[in-house]
Amino acid sequence: MPSRTYGGRTLDGVREPALIALGRDRAPGYLSSMNADLIEVHPDVCNGRPVLRGTRIAVQSVLEMLGAGDSVEEVLEAFPSLTREQVLACIDHAARLMGNRYSLEPVA
Repeated sequence: MPSRTYGGRTLDGVREPALIALGRDRAPGYLSSMNADLIEVHPDVCNGRPVLRGTRIAVQSVLEMLGAGDSVEEVLEAFPSLTREQVLACIDHAARLMGNRYSLEPVA
């Protein structure tokens, strides 16, 4: 399995099971301290997708509910273990990711 890097750390799948808090290894301001404490990526949890710390609730799941028109209160009803702060951290996470530069390159 090829090595992957994230935030300056090398991830070798299951062989490197260190928790990676989003934002802690990035330049200041990349992600707010709210995200650094509430969102994490672990290769063994939800296929390495960002999740709310200490849960298996993917940030994507929360964002999909909000995108479908559900209110924050409805998300909290669907996931009773979440707090309002965690839901807002998901929104902040998405907003900051969209602030990155992206480029399209033709593929064969």
